[in-house]
Amino acid sequence: MITVVGEALIDLVISPDGAVDATLGGAPYNTARACGRLGVDTRFVGALSVDRFGEQLVEQLLADRVDVSAAPRVEQPTTLAAAALDDSGVATYRFYIDGTSAPQLTAVPAGRPGDVLFTGGLGLLLEPMATTVEAALAEPVADRIVVVDLNCRPLIIPDREAYVGRVERVVASGDVVKVSDEDLAYLAPDEQPVEAARRLLDRGPVAVLMTSGGEGVHVITVDGHQQVPVEPV
Repeated sequence: MITVVGEALIDLVISPDGAVDATLGGAPYNTARACGRLGVDTRFVGALSVDRFGEQLVEQLLADRVDVSAAPRVEQPTTLAAAALDDSGVATYRFYIDGTSAPQLTAVPAGRPGDVLFTGGLGLLLEPMATTVEAALAEPVADRIVVVDLNCRPLIIPDREAYVGRVERVVASGDVVKVSDEDLAYLAPDEQPVEAARRLLDRGPVAVLMTSGGEGVHVITVDGHQQVPVEPV
């Protein structure tokens, strides 16, 4: 089973012409949906509001064959992210977090041998969810594979030093770490992105996947470095 832990929210996508479209989102939420659609046994663990947006988030997970039995329902309204698109389709995010649903996760089911645990994004930042996630990652589970998508959000990080410390601990618990060149520019501003990605390997993961927008993905392991191109979509 793949257990996906983290945020579910609503993206308010703002087009260059000012049109606004509310879409279901959150990187872990989208990951859970993708896994479910691929026919993989998947469960989503994240706080979901009892409001209408929360109902829509749950309905879509169920439609994509994702188990939501470990996703707590909470009274707080659904977390919102305003994603303003530029003319090239690149989004700039602003988050509406205080008093909302996503941070309210306080428990993750015990891991099971052979499972995959995926987490990252706001799950490493928003409290009490971040402390909950870190504890789940530190739990010793035989043959479990841990995948971490860092997905830094500098605009809502109140304490850079504390956040970087948490990232270092989480990376040490991971087997595969996904990170972007923009993430690395924040985490290690004095290093070239590929070198900073290589240094993450020193903390324990077996592979680091570094995305670079249209330049593709760098797959970095102790055995070497390969760049994989991406197809424009």
